[in-house]
Amino acid sequence: MRRAASQRVSRRRFLGISAAGVAAGAAGLGVRQGASAQDDGDVRVARVRCESAVVDGFPEVSACRAMLERAAQLLRGQTLPDLLASLVAPDDVVGIKVNTLAGFELATNLEVVDALIEGLLEAGVPASNIVVWDRFEHHLISCLYEIQRSEGGVRCYGGESDGAVDLDPDVFYASELGDGEPSYLYRVATQDVTKIINVPVPKDHNCSGVTGCLKNIAFGAVNNTVRFHGAPHYCDPMIGEICALPALRDKVVLHVMDALRALCDGGPTVGNPERIFEPRELWLATDPVAADTVALDMINAEREASGLPPIGEAGPSPKHIETAEALGLGVSAPGASSIAYADISSEV
Repeated sequence: MRRAASQRVSRRRFLGISAAGVAAGAAGLGVRQGASAQDDGDVRVARVRCESAVVDGFPEVSACRAMLERAAQLLRGQTLPDLLASLVAPDDVVGIKVNTLAGFELATNLEVVDALIEGLLEAGVPASNIVVWDRFEHHLISCLYEIQRSEGGVRCYGGESDGAVDLDPDVFYASELGDGEPSYLYRVATQDVTKIINVPVPKDHNCSGVTGCLKNIAFGAVNNTVRFHGAPHYCDPMIGEICALPALRDKVVLHVMDALRALCDGGPTVGNPERIFEPRELWLATDPVAADTVALDMINAEREASGLPPIGEAGPSPKHIETAEALGLGVSAPGASSIAYADISSEV
């Protein structure tokens, strides 16, 4: 079902939420310091499906929250606020990295961000310590994210806006490709936030094969990336090497795959709306390599059902997933016990 921004039903929005709007009971939650994205645990990716998560083409916040709650139980046997409290402290500034490149039809859903922010507030993180961000501010605006830079509530902005580029001159990825200039990290990633929760959308990609957790962080956090996309590199090893930079690797604590909708062909933007499909799933993952491997399998299954060849046969292969594994960012062949799945359609 094709949807347009003009059709969007007005729903509760996250901007302007303050800590006072959350139940006071969250204040006593214990916080485990020093948690990392590779904590010990059998489950690396927790997938939850809910048929009623999408109604008339749009997500329901309550269903999204229920899905994230079940995913947290599958991932660590915790509630969503307890899981988040084990990964971030109340004095952390938490950056929620969304993906808005493909436009309103296939962006990180506002309702998923709402549900995640609810969990953070209940985990004791004040609204003023939450930043929703993406690389380009005009992409955020086109997807109905409201730009808010002033403190006092949840903030939302891009690394680049109206010709202004807010880069950190001291943190960069060096490459001699193209113009030979470094790819600098945006200040929002290096200075504005202390922890990052990554919220990508699973999509086919005409250069990297697939885009998910790894590419959303890597190419969303640095500038000067066009040079990496073409032959013979097709974004590899750049995606993995950028994700492995300490400025990113040490901050990313959780991946939330917004798989309510996905794209099986023609990505990363939507050239043919018929290639959008609806898994109606949300995932929590501590391993971006495993999550992207699962996303690749899911997209290939949809491609097969649509009469399309597997990714890699009709275009570039997602070699960056294997590179990321070699760099110690995760595993590309997770065992069956590492992937948990639940369908809560009958419960919501």
